[in-house]
Order: sequence, then C-alpha cells, then structure tokens
Amino acid sequence: MSRNDGEAYALIFVVMLIGIVLYFIFIALMAFGLFAYLASAFAALVLTPLCWLAWDKPLRIGSATIEPAGARHFVWRGAICAALLPAFLLFVELFAGFDIAWRYWHHFVIAGYAFGTFLLPILTKGDLPEPPPLIIFCEELPAPPPPPPALPAARPREIEPFRYASWDDEEPRP
Repeated sequence: MSRNDGEAYALIFVVMLIGIVLYFIFIALMAFGLFAYLASAFAALVLTPLCWLAWDKPLRIGSATIEPAGARHFVWRGAICAALLPAFLLFVELFAGFDIAWRYWHHFVIAGYAFGTFLLPILTKGDLPEPPPLIIFCEELPAPPPPPPALPAARPREIEPFRYASWDDEEPRP
C-alpha cells in the first residue's frame, strides 16, 4: 500500500460529503417548492370567489377592502397565465423535444393561475403599469366625538305687535 491511498480515500470522502449536502439542499428546495405551490393554490382558491364578489362594488372584510379594479386584475392575470403555462409547455414539448407528463395538466393550470395572481405582479414590479392593489387595509376610524352639552333653554321673548313704518319723512316747513 502506498501513502497516496489515504489521500484518495480522503478526496472520495470529501466528494461524497459534498454530494450528500447537495442532496439534502435539493430535498429542502423541493419541499419548499411544494409548500409554496400548495399555499399559493389554496390562497388563490380562497381569494378568487372573494374577487368575484368584489367584481362590481368594493367588498369589505374586517379592516380589509377588496376594490373592484384590483379584483378584476387578480382574476384576469390568473386566467391568462393559467392558459399560457400549458401552451408554453406544449411549445417546449413540440419544438425543444422535452417529454411533458400531460397526466398532470391540472397542476399546470393551477400553477399557472397561482403564478399569474401572486408572482407575476412581484416579478414585473416597475416594468408594467401598476395595477390597483387587490386589498386595501383601512385603519379603524376613531369614534365620533360626543355631542356638545345641551344649551340651557331660552326664555321666550315677548313679541311686539307689528307697526307700519311712517312715510312722513319730509321736514316740517316754516
């Protein structure tokens, strides 16, 4: 046995250790991605019916208000991206030669909707005209001030009878 065998084993051990660390990082990123997908899909599932209710007039829920313009932008962005993501994947499959598992098409649509509703406004910040905010949080209005104390009742005045004015405004003649 030569002395170099120990160095080779040490190098193999270091490469194996780096591989294990990268594997666990990959697993953590996959778990985070799955959590982000499920959380955004659930939030879109909850917010979309609320946006439909706020389509024509503002919807107030507690201190939050969903404005009609923000609700329309939310739903339209999601619907457009829900159609564009599967179309993009079809384009990639046809022209780039990737094999897409189409049995998961509903996940592509849901992911496109969630991407359009939540991530698209974040990614295009500053590039597109700013859409109105979906939810506006209002501070609770302070209670109105108490009414002023009542003034003491006024005593009724005696009303003088009406008198016609005198039109005798000429000066007496000498």
